Amino acid sequence: MTFFVNSEELYRVLGTFFRAQTGSDIAQQIGKTGITVQFKYLNPDALITLVSTGNDIEVQEGETAHKADVVFEMKADTAHRFWLGKVNLPQALARQQIIARGPVQKALKLLPIIQPLYARYQAYLQEAGREDLLTV
Repeated sequence: MTFFVNSEELYRVLGTFFRAQTGSDIAQQIGKTGITVQFKYLNPDALITLVSTGNDIEVQEGETAHKADVVFEMKADTAHRFWLGKVNLPQALARQQIIARGPVQKALKLLPIIQPLYARYQAYLQEAGREDLLTV
């Protein structure tokens, strides 16, 4: 099952979700780490970068001039399942369902910070009327 029919839908769902997090306690914690993370999605193709600004994050869609510290490459369906809390990142890395470039250990430090986003993503999908994306 493909969750996103095209890049525009992926940006509309994931990009909007990430932008909704700016200014939140979690975004502030991510921003304080100084780690800029880029997600390269396949099927459909898209690029989302979370730029650490020191006390928050800035979300950029598509190509960006910002250099990412860590790039995670994965199928868009894997990303969707990850944000629903259904993908174990260390296992997905070992199985190469997610390919990481850059200091992965540095990025793994973000896991405890981002875990509350799983519930927020589910709530966001419900509020957006996208219950169809909750069945994985």
